[in-house]
Amino acid sequence: MFLAQRLLREDVVDRVLKRDMTALFGVRNIQELERLFIYLCYHTGGIFQAATCASELGSNAQTVNNHLDLLEQAHLVYRLNPYGLGGKQLLKPRQKVHLVDSAIRNAILMKSEQVLQDPPQMGMIVESTVLRHIIAYHLRRPFEACYWRQASKGKETGPEVDVVLRTPDQVVPFEVKYRESAALDAKGGLAVFCAAEQIERGYLITKADEDFGPSHLEGKATAFLKVPAHVFTFVTGVTEQTGFLAQTEGPSSW
Repeated sequence: MFLAQRLLREDVVDRVLKRDMTALFGVRNIQELERLFIYLCYHTGGIFQAATCASELGSNAQTVNNHLDLLEQAHLVYRLNPYGLGGKQLLKPRQKVHLVDSAIRNAILMKSEQVLQDPPQMGMIVESTVLRHIIAYHLRRPFEACYWRQASKGKETGPEVDVVLRTPDQVVPFEVKYRESAALDAKGGLAVFCAAEQIERGYLITKADEDFGPSHLEGKATAFLKVPAHVFTFVTGVTEQTGFLAQTEGPSSW
């Protein structure tokens, strides 16, 4: 385990960050780029604020944004914009940043089996992994992956949906609750978003094996499907590998 992680860490840091990105993008300050990448490993899936990040890293916001652009071009991170409700005013454009591969995150931070006993870390890891599978599943189609957060006056946070998939013909929300009890909450982000946008189907990605099947909330027209994370990633991974999307025409099967 530790040997594999060390090799992966060396491959990403020494080859990709220090060698390839220098050659391709002409990065001058590799140390700042590396510190930013490590920072993102600790905060994957969180709301990203360049000013806060720059302050913690002893850099400046412009440099941080420039390096973040390069990391995205190198396919090391995903950036999610906030979902805009139709023609209404967009939320303040604060992006979420995810690493493209949770295994890279664990290798960089030298985390092994102990993360399995750490619910907050597992929540971040599973959310980023689910996002990766959603994006890979739809790469052959026009799509946008974003997130949604309800604006709340006087509050920094409100109900939230982790991933919202938007294609030309549909909008599908995914909420990741990787915990022992993942009840569908009428006041939670998934239910609130689906009611506001009149969404037909929403997905609640959970932990327990028994959390599988459709659910409904009283007075809500949306059909919610609970799916354990390991089942969701397995099914999407298999369909991607077998070229299901390349051979399928018409609307997405979501």
